[in-house]
Amino acid sequence: MPPFNRIDTKNEIKNHYHNFLPDYKFELAESDLQIYQVGHKFNNCLGGYVDEAMEQRVFILFLRNKVTEEIEYAMEVSPNKVLYQAEGKYKLKLIIVSLVSIVLVVLIL
Repeated sequence: MPPFNRIDTKNEIKNHYHNFLPDYKFELAESDLQIYQVGHKFNNCLGGYVDEAMEQRVFILFLRNKVTEEIEYAMEVSPNKVLYQAEGKYKLKLIIVSLVSIVLVVLIL
């Protein structure tokens, strides 16, 4: 396992992604280790985006269920707030992608 490295994300970026869905919390990935662990849990290619996330060429956002506290979905978002993809465990597509896209568009305004 690679060494643990924190992703240095500015607070104003972190604050963009809170409280948009009533049942979920938006969280930016905090470290390379967290991205690897969630990718392993989801059995998908999320770990392949670690270098881009560390260089902030993409942001990895997690949707954490407020009741279970489990991360249920991961999203790849560009610095320009374009949603590239959103998947859950075993590449389960995020059903609320259109709603998330709307939220991200609103953030741009």
